Amino acid sequence: MKKKNLISTLQGKGFDKIPIWLMRQAGRSLPEYRNFRKNFSNFMEMCLTPEAICEITLQPIRRYDYDGAIIFSDILVIPYALGMSVSFVENEGPRLGPLNLDLLTFENFDENLSNILVGIQKTKNKLPENVTLIGFVGAPWTLSTYMIGGKTKKNFDDVIQFSLKFPQKYETLMEILTDACIRFLCMQIESGVEAVQIFDSWASFVPDCFFDTWVIKPMEKISNHLKRKYPHIPIICFPKGIEAHIDQLVTLTDINALSFGSSAPIKTIIQAQKTHITQGNLDPNILCLGGEILEKQVIRIQNELLVSQRHIFNLGHGILPDTPLENVDKLFALIRS
Repeated sequence: MKKKNLISTLQGKGFDKIPIWLMRQAGRSLPEYRNFRKNFSNFMEMCLTPEAICEITLQPIRRYDYDGAIIFSDILVIPYALGMSVSFVENEGPRLGPLNLDLLTFENFDENLSNILVGIQKTKNKLPENVTLIGFVGAPWTLSTYMIGGKTKKNFDDVIQFSLKFPQKYETLMEILTDACIRFLCMQIESGVEAVQIFDSWASFVPDCFFDTWVIKPMEKISNHLKRKYPHIPIICFPKGIEAHIDQLVTLTDINALSFGSSAPIKTIIQAQKTHITQGNLDPNILCLGGEILEKQVIRIQNELLVSQRHIFNLGHGILPDTPLENVDKLFALIRS
């Protein structure tokens, strides 16, 4: 069996070659994805079709020598599985129905997500043996912002005000979402994923006084449960833009790796490498622009972060849809040279 470079790095064993995968590598930046997307009337249908999940997950693996394949899905399948209305408007993003805590239920949770599990199994059967299959969920805070706000927003005042005005309701919502994340991650692991990532994409908007309660504690509960049940499964945590809370994050000892956004100072990432594997940091805009600035930033990450053999090359967030493929080609040439 070929060595899984990504798993080896996540386990702290170093690597034979620089491990690399990119967030949103399966998606709109690829022409084969855009062509395949035309077969579906809506995005949620595609996320719940096993053949689509498998095909889209494998597309970037066929094109590039990625060490990780993140399963094609969306973080909002959890509110959908709990019984909430979830749809996607073309060129605008998600739309969720009104939040009613009394109607959130686990009654059909497993059944609503069953096609994703079939998609995972199909993908695992076709994946090259040296590529690690990655599952994921959105963290409770980030999921709550969509469920309360109804869509993607530039600020989360309504979510924060809801939590302050109805603290018991918000606490209940966070408990439901934490349990849902645990349940869905366990389902993904049982279906074949070999590592998991928890996306807290909007963590930087959490008020400092609530960071421990809304970000750290749910993450701790999720990771503790997974490590007790699946000690061999690496866990990556991506609370985007919260470098100021690095001292709290490194206390999450059941998490193997911390992923960093583009704004994270190098010294902060190096500090985190004392306790955790690190990941990310390259600005997606730099990959999109390409040229000399891309080469300089790749060399910077190689010289400052990869020398420890405790860093996974990735972006600070998802690859931008209009990223030229030749820039990704150049990135791989730089990494593999």
